[in-house]
Amino acid sequence: MKAALAPGVLLLLAGCGRHDTPVASYQAPIPEQPSGQAGSAGAAGATNDAGGASATGGAGVAGAAGAAGAAGAAGAESEPSCMQTYATIVPGLTSRYKEGTTGQSWANAERDCETEGGHLIVIDDAAENDWMKSIAAKSMTDSSLTNQQAWIGLGDSATEETFEWVTGAPLTVALWADMEPNDRYNNEDCVQVGATGSWNDDSCEEPLAYVCECDGTPSAELWCDSQANETCGDCNSPCQPDQTCVNSTCQ
Repeated sequence: MKAALAPGVLLLLAGCGRHDTPVASYQAPIPEQPSGQAGSAGAAGATNDAGGASATGGAGVAGAAGAAGAAGAAGAESEPSCMQTYATIVPGLTSRYKEGTTGQSWANAERDCETEGGHLIVIDDAAENDWMKSIAAKSMTDSSLTNQQAWIGLGDSATEETFEWVTGAPLTVALWADMEPNDRYNNEDCVQVGATGSWNDDSCEEPLAYVCECDGTPSAELWCDSQANETCGDCNSPCQPDQTCVNSTCQ
């Protein structure tokens, strides 16, 4: 979930062309006692003498503390590890982030994010995109194909021309560059952002910088490695034993 913007900002388009993520909440509720036990405990506390009441009350406090402790432990266990390990906090945004500065293919970048319970960044407003373009701008390489570009968690590897966020969130903002997406050479299923903030579909195998986001929302598994023999191209077309997946095509 990101900072609220004035009406109309989400209609920004860079040329042509899903993450309204909730604030993660991991506070587990304290388990309720069965009604019979609760009633018995209340009755005992009310009818005992001073010494008995003290003993009953002490047991009640200890029981409540134990229940609260168990609830806290359960909450900690359900919290993705990225809540502790992702160090980057952006003013005005509520997620936590990790920058991947070593270039990776899109699939490997997403796998890295998922190891700690995160996912590639899902952009749902212009403020987050403005920060993301600053990440792309400082990614300097010797190749024009990878210079000042970074992966985001958007692609159409599952269904051509249907771009989906890795979390399954709706596509509420689209900042495509002119004439994009164009699926050049029928081999561009993953989306990157450039230093200008514009989006472009690109070959998923390009080794780009990337950003992982931690917001408590897991990957919806709406992606695949479109260059793998088992999921070549559209995620549903495994190559034959004598074939290899090259440029999203079994050959």
